[in-house]
Amino acid sequence: MTQAQLARRAGLPQSHVAVIEMGKVDLKVKTLRKIFNALGGGLLVVPRFPKTPSAIVAERIAMAARKKVARVAGTMALEKQIPETAMIDRLIRAEEERMLREPSSEIWEE
Repeated sequence: MTQAQLARRAGLPQSHVAVIEMGKVDLKVKTLRKIFNALGGGLLVVPRFPKTPSAIVAERIAMAARKKVARVAGTMALEKQIPETAMIDRLIRAEEERMLREPSSEIWEE
């Protein structure tokens, strides 16, 4: 099928099909659907995660808890009150547990 034929069948300008073919455009799902329909197929979008969503959330919680405790530990260090490593670990675990109990968007902050 030529670009012109595909463009006609998909209801797109031939120039747009050419740009798509060269990989110089970020396609919209609507455009992909038109192209696949023109080719006699369909489009199915399936999200794929490298990890389970719960594993991703657990990692974000762990990271957010470490950052939060690190800020507090940093402030304490400035006041010459550096907590022991075991205490910092307990504080991190407690913060992780709190974040699991009380879900919040704070885990998505960078």
